[in-house]
Amino acid sequence: MHDRIAELAGLRAELDNCENGPRRETRKAAADDVREQIERLRTELSEDADRLEAEASDLTDQGQDGRAGDAAVAARVIRTALDADAASEGEPDEPKDRVALAEARGRALAAANTLRQREEQQRLADRLGTADDPAPTTRKPGPRGKRNTGAPKAPEQT
Repeated sequence: MHDRIAELAGLRAELDNCENGPRRETRKAAADDVREQIERLRTELSEDADRLEAEASDLTDQGQDGRAGDAAVAARVIRTALDADAASEGEPDEPKDRVALAEARGRALAAANTLRQREEQQRLADRLGTADDPAPTTRKPGPRGKRNTGAPKAPEQT
């Protein structure tokens, strides 16, 4: 999913280059192709978000709240990315609008990265066979909560 969100951002940059870059008159056909790719990708992402929202609802009904939450977060990430992309179609002229757009894009990418990290951690935990919640540690700190209470002190310089 995060790869397709990054692909959408890359296609937006390519479209901007086709429309505003050098040889823009000769690149009109390329710009049309890029627009078609963007629309196809937006449609796929929207369908994925719909599917994830339905999956989250089904999992909640089954009592699997953890997996339902992950699916809901993934759907929200996609929706945020689509909203940021839709806002970028007409680049704002006002500085505050540009800041808002940049923040929306940043939130979308940060959410996608967070979700990717969760998925990688889950895959690693599944591969290693570890539980979701590690066992609590039984180690107690030394006197006064310091670890190095028995270490000698440095001599004073006079």
